[in-house]
Amino acid sequence: IITDLNGAIEYVNPYYAEISGYDFDELIGHNANILSSGVQNKIFYKELWDTILVGDKWQGEMCNKKKNGELFWERAIISPIKNQEGVVTHFVGIKEDITEKIETEKKLRFLADSLEQVGECVSITDKDDIILYVNESFCKTYQYAKSELLGKHIGILQPEEITQDQVNDILSNTKKGGWKGELINKRKDGSLLPILLSTSVIEDDEHLQIAFVGIAMDITEIKKNRNELIAAKDRAEESDRLKSAFLATMSHELRTPLNAIIGFSDLISEEMTLDENLGFAKTIHKSGNHLLNIVEDIFDISLIESGHINIKNSQVILLDLLNEVLEVAKAEQKVLAKSNIRLNLVLSSAKEDILLWTDPSKLKQILINLLKNALKFTHEGHINFGYRIEKNKNSQCVRFFVTDTGIGMDKNKRSLFLKNSGKLMIHIPGSMVEQVLGCLFQKNSLNLWEERFGLIQNWVKEVRFIL
Repeated sequence: IITDLNGAIEYVNPYYAEISGYDFDELIGHNANILSSGVQNKIFYKELWDTILVGDKWQGEMCNKKKNGELFWERAIISPIKNQEGVVTHFVGIKEDITEKIETEKKLRFLADSLEQVGECVSITDKDDIILYVNESFCKTYQYAKSELLGKHIGILQPEEITQDQVNDILSNTKKGGWKGELINKRKDGSLLPILLSTSVIEDDEHLQIAFVGIAMDITEIKKNRNELIAAKDRAEESDRLKSAFLATMSHELRTPLNAIIGFSDLISEEMTLDENLGFAKTIHKSGNHLLNIVEDIFDISLIESGHINIKNSQVILLDLLNEVLEVAKAEQKVLAKSNIRLNLVLSSAKEDILLWTDPSKLKQILINLLKNALKFTHEGHINFGYRIEKNKNSQCVRFFVTDTGIGMDKNKRSLFLKNSGKLMIHIPGSMVEQVLGCLFQKNSLNLWEERFGLIQNWVKEVRFIL
């Protein structure tokens, strides 16, 4: 386009006439502002005219309006034409229609602004996996600044655990249309994070692949919640299975004394001799005590596991507490008619003034239950109980023990007991139900103190419980 000093059009080529939508005759003689769109303000045009009127070249982008009112963008270079004396007489403008480019840039800016708002990590790489773009969420998740990622290979995010075969598989499927799956990536500090990655390919107008897009989501919390749900489901199923097995076992164990009580009660009559009725009564009494012990143990365990038992600590003289335990154990020994068993209190020190800060009733209950178990399942030999003082650099503690030469506990059941005592109930023979229930109570009671409960068995000689 060529205009005079006032902007009147003197010449346009056919291409410019075609772009503007005007006929050649409609443009010649008219001022160039016939094409003005109003998008640029007066200051814009003043600066343009000030530049070319002094003989300088102006270049830039402007929005003009076609004959039909449609806007179009052009990149223009406007230069002054001077005569032989160096005086500006005309202006020539060389213009390029960049409407499509401007529209594409607008769409890209809109897309980029949109991507900055999404919570997922968005990245764009070229065909060589060089990073061209990442959004803010990407930088925040991976702990990088944009400047640290742009121009770098995407492999900067891959931990050593990712093999080249995995990388090739992702790239191959991306080129075929896209890949989606879980993957492990690496943050800037080297920490690993699980992601859900979805990839796709960008093609140009000729359907040539020019770039790849990746959208990743940090699934750390999702995987954690998923694992917790699976674990909760497994625990629920295991709890249901154990409950059923426990009820089946306890059903049998409760029926045994109940059947004895009912059966021998039916046998008592005036037709039987006094000695026979007394024998039946003793059996009923023994079965009743057996049933009571089972029920009490189950009740105590339930209270502890439900958190309804509280620790009430107070100062207690150790020797006095142990002597009380010994008296109860001797009384149980007489009831069980096991005078042949040597019951010994073993003291670590001759001192009688050792003071403990503990819950005396709970500690006595634990020791008494262990001793009762030992008496029930020991038929010859001895039962020793007592304590020893263990010292370390900064403190000392009292370690209690109960040792017997009874029937012991099978190795497999012993390991199950120490790992998870609740599961043992479905494996034990009937004769050992009270033994294990008692152990469960001791173990769970000590959990209230956050203390340890151990079992050491020398299969030939003795079994020792330590707390």
